Amino acid sequence: MARKPSLSHGALVSLGAEKLAVLLMDEAGVNSALRKRLNAAVAGGDGPDALIKVIDRHLAALERERAMVSWQAERVFAQDLDALVASITRELAPLDSWRAVRLLLRFIDSHVTVFERIDDSNGRIQDVYARACEAVPALVERLPLAERAQLSTLVTTSLARDTHGLATGIAEAIVPLLPEGALAAWDAVLAGMDGMDRGPVDVIGIRMAIADARADLDGYLALEARRPDWRQNPLAAAERLLAAGRLEEALDWARRERRTSGPTISTAYGWRRASWRPRPTAPPPRPCVDPRLKPLWMPAFCASTSPSWAISRNSTPWIRRSTWRRVARTLLPPWPS
Repeated sequence: MARKPSLSHGALVSLGAEKLAVLLMDEAGVNSALRKRLNAAVAGGDGPDALIKVIDRHLAALERERAMVSWQAERVFAQDLDALVASITRELAPLDSWRAVRLLLRFIDSHVTVFERIDDSNGRIQDVYARACEAVPALVERLPLAERAQLSTLVTTSLARDTHGLATGIAEAIVPLLPEGALAAWDAVLAGMDGMDRGPVDVIGIRMAIADARADLDGYLALEARRPDWRQNPLAAAERLLAAGRLEEALDWARRERRTSGPTISTAYGWRRASWRPRPTAPPPRPCVDPRLKPLWMPAFCASTSPSWAISRNSTPWIRRSTWRRVARTLLPPWPS
């Protein structure tokens, strides 16, 4: 019995250029993402300027578009975005790393409008932007120090546009890669932007990363103390103090309670998502009236006296009277006659 052929680099090379060109042309006719990759590869053969024109045209169309993306088209849309990122990171970066970084940051900034146009309940499109954010530090490492020093200006501009914390994650990731002089100048700029520390944009967190990179422990602790209680990380501060041999201060920070009653921040993919409606730790008080006297439509969260009320509260907020009565009989004691 013949073995099933397997795809490999060597097997494809053995097909020859002519055969591969025919296969790629056939597939490009029905696959828009592959067609974009091929156009970028062909343009890259003429030099970085030709390739940049192709990428710039795709970015301009992405920034200009305002129509909603239906759930049926989300898969194809995500593939097109992925092809655009690949054109920047794989085709342009080997030719011109500096302009590749600038175009990649421009693509990431487009999330402000793209995220308003999608549902993306499975996170497919958000993952494309997350992978783009992860690619930035690798491109920055290829840059000479003179060009790295200019990155702070570009990232600061992205912070002003950021709505989902992507620029914050990028800023914290590239801080260790910047020269000392650039870090000092950037910290001075960010010090005047503390009022912009809103939502997922964490200006103080970036300044703390800069203080870490500059080995400025006292500056790090001063910034940590300025953060809201729910955003502080006392144990991280205690670890730094312990490493510096400042045992009494380390113990003091370790004894501080880390409050989690505010918005919770997750740092998946190096960028943040915030939940501005934290779940309460206690159920609401029991209704003080007979549930049978309630009108036809009742608030669902008033029906429960257990912590599971939060589940109903976050789902459909209204239930029928018959459902209300069943819930009331289950959760409430008999009403006194």
